[in-house]
Amino acid sequence: MRLDDYSWKGLPPDLVEWLDSCTKVINLGLYAQQIYATPPTSASVSEAGNFGLAKDGAGWYLFAYTGDDGWYKVEMTAI
Repeated sequence: MRLDDYSWKGLPPDLVEWLDSCTKVINLGLYAQQIYATPPTSASVSEAGNFGLAKDGAGWYLFAYTGDDGWYKVEMTAI
């Protein structure tokens, strides 16, 4: 699937940026993922919706920050 290039006229700049990013991800397979040197903590600078990868011990984990609930950690295993 490939999305055509569009000129997003009359839309808010932040929405245009998001639409352009989505188009790049779909068309080029680009996806940026933050890699933490150490697992994030509640003291880490965070906003709700942040997520990233970090090695904790012997395994890799996906960390997601949900705001008031703090960081969640999901183990990633090879299949």
